[in-house]
Amino acid sequence: MRQGKFTAKERAYLLSLPAVESITQERIFYAEEFKIDCMRRYHEGDSPATIFGEAGLYSSLIGYKRIERCIARWRADERAGRLGAGHERNDAVMRIVTGDRTPVVANPVAGRDARWLAERRSARAIQDISGLVLMRYESRLRTLESRLDEMDGRVVRLEQELEMARAERGES
Repeated sequence: MRQGKFTAKERAYLLSLPAVESITQERIFYAEEFKIDCMRRYHEGDSPATIFGEAGLYSSLIGYKRIERCIARWRADERAGRLGAGHERNDAVMRIVTGDRTPVVANPVAGRDARWLAERRSARAIQDISGLVLMRYESRLRTLESRLDEMDGRVVRLEQELEMARAERGES
């Protein structure tokens, strides 16, 4: 990193990590699952540098200060209910409206071994700048596909709830 900016090689490396959603010259955008798992492990007593290092996000590359700021920001997000609860909050509102009392899973990563070990990530060779561009689009595509799957699930649940409500009222 030169003058607070990542080089093309550093960006390519960081983008190859499953914990990284996207990256610019100055900023790293982390996968939501990584943030949730990171905070879970942090609360269990693991050090931030260890957690990030096992994900391939070494403090020598991204800087320890960046790691500290991430933890502080994510702790604030947890307290405000913004970390890992976006879809749960929306579903909870719909559940209240429809009267559904089935339990909601609060943390989608809890109970899974979602360690972001560097050994588990798939190695990708960077040949030229076109590879960087492809990797960036691949990362964005993964994010959009994940969001699309989530929205599809919501639509199916809402359609089922609508059908049940109609059936209860005797409509067809």
